[in-house]
Amino acid sequence: MPAIGLGLDAPREELMLRKPQRPRKKILCKKNLLQAICSAALMAGIAFTVFLLHHPAEQLEKARTMAFTTIVGMVLFVPFAFRSLKESVLQTGFFSNKILLLGILSTFLLTLVVMYVPFFQHIFELVPLQLIDWGIALSAAIGALIGIEIVKWRVNKNF
Repeated sequence: MPAIGLGLDAPREELMLRKPQRPRKKILCKKNLLQAICSAALMAGIAFTVFLLHHPAEQLEKARTMAFTTIVGMVLFVPFAFRSLKESVLQTGFFSNKILLLGILSTFLLTLVVMYVPFFQHIFELVPLQLIDWGIALSAAIGALIGIEIVKWRVNKNF
């Protein structure tokens, strides 16, 4: 759902001040491809690390739930980084896209339903988390947002 809000994000004010793109320029140029691959690898690495740190051999359901919560957390936070491929999240802001915020809220509420309603817990094989677990998963997701901002900065600096 956050993706819908991201897709409906208003164009930047400086958009009309930019030079036109070359007609044959690819949408997924080397710069954007590098940024996408680095961001995906970072997010996968973070989710897998959270999974491994929660001892899947002894507590598979807890490790699975922690990885799931981390991934959902990244789905909630990372769209802010991708509102612009050039500007930082601090420049684009957090509260100007109301549809994105609604998508994030609805995704979070649906995640709570999946994790705390026994019927869905059984289907998804998840367990309820304690507050400290939520803190770990959401901190990892915020770490992904920060990491993606660093990747974006480095890629823009080098291209």
